[in-house]
Amino acid sequence: PTRPPPPRRSGARLDPFIVAQAVECCEALGSFELASDWVRASGRSAVELFCEVDAGRDSATPSAPSAVLEPCEAGTATVHLYGVRHSECDRGLAHAIVHASPAIVALEGGAEDALPGTMLDRAKAGSPMRLGLLAQQLATTRADHPTPSDWLDSRDWRAVLRSAASSESLAIVAAWAVGARIVAIDRPLHVTWARCAAGHNLRELDSLYSQKVRTGRPHSRYVLDERDAIMCTSLCTLALHSGVRARAGSGNSAAVFAIVGAAHVEPITELWRELCAPAARERLALAASAAMHEPTMPSDRSAPDALIELGARYGLLDAIYAPSARPSRHLPPLSGAAAEAHRCTLERYSSADMQLAMLSREELLAHVLRDLGARVGNHPEPLPAFARMHAPGEKDGSDIEARAHALTEAVWESLEPMRQARPGQFAPRL
Repeated sequence: PTRPPPPRRSGARLDPFIVAQAVECCEALGSFELASDWVRASGRSAVELFCEVDAGRDSATPSAPSAVLEPCEAGTATVHLYGVRHSECDRGLAHAIVHASPAIVALEGGAEDALPGTMLDRAKAGSPMRLGLLAQQLATTRADHPTPSDWLDSRDWRAVLRSAASSESLAIVAAWAVGARIVAIDRPLHVTWARCAAGHNLRELDSLYSQKVRTGRPHSRYVLDERDAIMCTSLCTLALHSGVRARAGSGNSAAVFAIVGAAHVEPITELWRELCAPAARERLALAASAAMHEPTMPSDRSAPDALIELGARYGLLDAIYAPSARPSRHLPPLSGAAAEAHRCTLERYSSADMQLAMLSREELLAHVLRDLGARVGNHPEPLPAFARMHAPGEKDGSDIEARAHALTEAVWESLEPMRQARPGQFAPRL
């Protein structure tokens, strides 16, 4: 039996903002029951408090998995791997979970500090309690609808689908609503960023920043390769356990639904193919175990130069992974000269000048020519109106290209101080 709700005056309704703040406090305390009491005392449902209730109908259909990982040995479950963009919300993912009703939903980013294999419980401290309250309300209406499609078309589900902020949050609500277990498969964030800060030297971090400027996809072995091994090993363990539960008569499907960043789908799929060989499975497990080690960071008693370099590494990491992540928030705080080195490095690498300084002469010339409306090579495209105004009588654009070369050289020379400030030419200067 549940406890009665907190007393309130007859006819009075608690302000939604007050209830939201109270739920956050309950989340910190790890008391789901108390959070439920606050929702009942508000006179509103969880959907009314946390969602846009007047949302229209949702037209999403079940999303297809990015890859299907077949059982690596007899008796294990199939893994449906979904690659998502963390800044977007795939509503079809919730449809897929509700229709399949899997036993396990595995998340890359389920909880920042959870170890691989940790089950997310809505009643524990640090869990996304708002999502748990929404899932609880949706679960109570499941029996009122004969099919998953009817259930998803209900007023409450439509509001949740249209108000979700990310694919991961929507997957959590859907999983809890159908009674699936949610399991973290990635290592804690602070371990990843600590290994980056301790493992990469300044030259390597500068190279990663250059990759970001050129391709938009910096490839760090600590951010991608190590975590791919950890998540693949975790999924193999979950697939085995899910198969065992299915043979024991669990009510949900034996399939495991895994939600990871889109960049992890192909590497995990390739690693999964290697798991059929026991030797490869043991080697991957050892690599994943080693990648769980958190390095020791320099302390205040370390040499001043080491602390200044650590601050520069913090700044480079923040610049590389902005705006989607801020690694320094998950690392030990800095003070004094180290904090100043962090600030200066971040400011320097966040500038447009430093981004241009990452380009070669040829790449810089290509950017200038594109801005002037011409194409690199001997056959320029037709010049836009503003270019023709500045090049009267030049039908082939040769004057524009000549001025582009001159502008490129001028910009190249002006960026020399920024290039000199890059690792290899400098020790972090304040």
